[in-house]
Amino acid sequence: MGAAPVMMTVRSVASPHEGFAQPLVEAGALAVALGHGMAAAGAHVALIDADAWGTRLAQRIAAACRIELSPAQRGLPTLIAARCGLGPDTIREHCWTLPPRRRSSGEVLLAAAPAHEAGAQFSAGWLADRYGQLAALGHRLAVVVPLPGAPAAPYGALEAAASVRVHAVAQRGTAAPGGLRGVLAAFGLNSPPDPVIGLGCADGGDAALLGRIGPASERVLLGARPRRAERIALSTIDAASRRLLAGGLR
Repeated sequence: MGAAPVMMTVRSVASPHEGFAQPLVEAGALAVALGHGMAAAGAHVALIDADAWGTRLAQRIAAACRIELSPAQRGLPTLIAARCGLGPDTIREHCWTLPPRRRSSGEVLLAAAPAHEAGAQFSAGWLADRYGQLAALGHRLAVVVPLPGAPAAPYGALEAAASVRVHAVAQRGTAAPGGLRGVLAAFGLNSPPDPVIGLGCADGGDAALLGRIGPASERVLLGARPRRAERIALSTIDAASRRLLAGGLR
């Protein structure tokens, strides 16, 4: 892993001024893609699902990768029941190891939240009470904490403890649309460009743009095999992941 400790939160936001009332990407899916990018660079990643809204991240990963993931068997419910500190060994014991996107020396360990909203909210509050342990864990593992859905009370403490806060903002595209729309545009049948996701990070009072991500399906962000056009988006995410490992804004 890079020299800098990493305890990173990931949030996806809408941008009404750009014409997007809803985020283009869900925070959990983006966090998974960033985690895989870090693992490809050799990092050992703890993906801690701070879901307070029941977004069912584990089930969505399982469907995308065609694997079985059950938070009831391994995840935040078993971690909470164990009444242990958040050390690397405990995390490994209560996490699923996600299948790698490519061969690497790193890994992504998933501590999934319960699927039902009440359990998810309790787990998010439990994590918020242990924000100091999560920050300390960032010295041993790259800790990635997606904050999905609308802002919730537990998220403030987690964001305050993060060494880096990543945010994804929907933006209008500037490049010509590809595929069939590109052919139609050549005949004067103009179509708006594909929207993009502006990926930025903040560290204290500083901020930086990590890149702009083109279209990629949620299944691909969650680990499914990408199509050729989607590999460009994953390459941008991988480059952002390497930069975050190296110290975020440096």
